[in-house]
Amino acid sequence: MSVRICSNERMASLPPQLQMFKHGCPPELDAKRDRINCRELVMRNLLALSAGVRRTACWNLAPEIPDYENPLSIMDLMFGKFALLGYDGSELRIRNPSADTFQLLAEQLSDVESVTRLDPHDQQDVFLFDVRRRERGPLLVVWRHADSFTGEDEPPVAFEWPWPDARAEALKPSAPGPLATDALGQKQPVELRDRRLRVQISVTPLFVTAD
Repeated sequence: MSVRICSNERMASLPPQLQMFKHGCPPELDAKRDRINCRELVMRNLLALSAGVRRTACWNLAPEIPDYENPLSIMDLMFGKFALLGYDGSELRIRNPSADTFQLLAEQLSDVESVTRLDPHDQQDVFLFDVRRRERGPLLVVWRHADSFTGEDEPPVAFEWPWPDARAEALKPSAPGPLATDALGQKQPVELRDRRLRVQISVTPLFVTAD
């Protein structure tokens, strides 16, 4: 079996879901692929940890050497844009968006003891995880299942869940409550009322924590 990969001159003939993996694709598709990569870094790690995996590692830290590209290679098409870092001259100084998400994920999961997938019975398209960490407050990670390419165009939906922190009972209206940060590093509004958490969720995983 032979594999043919279109040159950049024929890129426009490819579906956008494939164009985004090629170097030199339109900037908006490059940015979309970055966002998809960031989301899936979080999703895949949470799914693995909740299934009993004890440790994961990012295998594609950076290209092995500077200034090397082979756009007609099937390996480059499949994995060339997965690197966390890029070269500036001969130094690894460029952080791709996935590097920031990887750092955020590592910080959120620091000192993790357990990751449990919860079942929001009334919202079967919701993925929800309870993360317990040593000497740290509780962490919930939640997202809504949708198509990985078009799902970000769907409006967020309301989600409500009991907040697992017993300290919430003592929180006053003026006291700081849980904080919510999505996988792209954006702060999101969160409300805590009657010990129930209320947030808007989308295809982008959301970290909700008390610290």
